[in-house]
Amino acid sequence: MLSDCPICKQQKCMEVTTKTEKIPYFGEIMESTLFCHKCGYKHADAICIEKKIL
Repeated sequence: MLSDCPICKQQKCMEVTTKTEKIPYFGEIMESTLFCHKCGYKHADAICIEKKIL
C-alpha cells in the first residue's frame, strides 16, 4: 500500500507493509514498516494484538 510521507510531504511515495504473526507462549503480534522512496524515511513497529495468560 502507498501513502503520503509525513516528513517530505510527497504524495503516494511511502510504502506501508503490515503482517501478523503468532509467537508461541506470547500471542499474536502485528509488525508494520514504513519506507519513503523519496526522502528515505523509515519506521518499524511491533504491536501486541493478543495477550497470553499462562
